[in-house]
Amino acid sequence: MTGAPHSGQAMGNADALTTACDLADATGGVVPAHVYRTWRVAHLPGILRPQSDAPEYGKAGFRAYDEELEALLADD
Repeated sequence: MTGAPHSGQAMGNADALTTACDLADATGGVVPAHVYRTWRVAHLPGILRPQSDAPEYGKAGFRAYDEELEALLADD
């Protein structure tokens, strides 16, 4: 399929995250909010710390990614 998806054909971002979590653990023990929190606590501080080797544009990208995920999961 090319171009913009038609209404009803595309899975929403939150639905896609939920489906991915269901594939990882069909028992329902893995949910998007938990995966996000784990990533945020385990990896983001190391990337954003001043001594990190990540370039400033990379840090800005991860901050934006963090904000988008937080907003997406808040809508759940």
